[in-house]
Parts: sequence; C-alpha cells; structure tokens
Amino acid sequence: MLLRRGVIEVETLRRYGRVPPGTRARGSLTLSRTGSSYLGYCLKIHIQVGSDPRPVGCEIHFEWDRAESVPLTWWTAFRGGCVKVEARDLFDGAIQQATLHIEDQSTRKGHQRFRVTRAEWQGGE
Repeated sequence: MLLRRGVIEVETLRRYGRVPPGTRARGSLTLSRTGSSYLGYCLKIHIQVGSDPRPVGCEIHFEWDRAESVPLTWWTAFRGGCVKVEARDLFDGAIQQATLHIEDQSTRKGHQRFRVTRAEWQGGE
C-alpha cells in the first residue's frame, strides 16, 4: 500500500561516469507498506543522473515499531562512523534514511559522491 511519493534532488561532488562534478539531478521517492509483519515499510529511491545510463538508488526495507506520528531516535553507520538520527515521525525518518543512503555512496578512493540538496514528500502532509 503506497503511503507517499516524494522528490529527491542531488548534486554530484565527483565525476559520475561521463557526468561532471556539480551536475544536479532529480529523482523520486516512494514509501509504502509491505504487508510483512517484520519489515513493514519499503522506501524506493530512483535518480537518473544526467546522461549516465546507471540510475542511482535503492530499495530500503525497515520497521517502524510505533505509531507513524511518534518520534524515533537511532544510531546508524555513516561514512565510516556513526551518526545519531532523530526523526519527528515515520515520513521524516524515511527522508533521513534516503539522505544518509545517497550521501554514503563513495568513489573507489573513498570520496563522497553525492550531496542531497532537497528531499521532500509531495502532498498528503
């Protein structure tokens, strides 16, 4: 069951295939319920960066063990360390997970590849 659709915009910090640094790209976010009692939510991210044929994105399955409107705090691995994530509700938590996932992508030499410039839900708020 689809809960929300959103938009995510990124900027390349390093070359991505034939796409130069500084290129901006726009993609989509979708958050839905999976029907599973264990990992009940699915966040899909899809971004097409310039003319590069490889889309950036993923599918993240996670559990939100409380009401959708209740805040949650957790620790997660990020860029070789840990960060504390504080989310106001399920939808804010999903945006933060998307941002951390995209910004955690690195080049072979370990340099950050993308910066998220905007991520937000469309309607339904």
